Amino acid sequence: MTVTEDRKSGKTTIFKVTASSGTPVEVKIAATGTSWLEVYKGENSKGEKLSFGNTAAGDSLSFTLGAEGLYIKSGYSPATTITVNGQEITDGKTSSRLLLELDSGASGGAEGTENTAGSENTGE
Repeated sequence: MTVTEDRKSGKTTIFKVTASSGTPVEVKIAATGTSWLEVYKGENSKGEKLSFGNTAAGDSLSFTLGAEGLYIKSGYSPATTITVNGQEITDGKTSSRLLLELDSGASGGAEGTENTAGSENTGE
């Protein structure tokens, strides 16, 4: 599995997460202090709200990245460590807007994410 910074869109840094089809991708957020934190399914804050509020030191949140993506806003990034399957991601800013996009090994556009039956998967 790989996580790479792909591009920026406005204030949002977009990370491409490539994983084998059917492999769950775990996103963890560990807090060392207070930060306003929002987590949504989808590409922005209009998606399903998964977490919304202040973190406290010792808080640990866990999410599974799906085909719809995961949008994370951290009001004070130094107080939150965000990892994708153990790999830390950051945009280097004090206040972060991160979008994780899942690329399940398909070569081509990420538009047809409904298509989950793949014959190319030789699997691990």
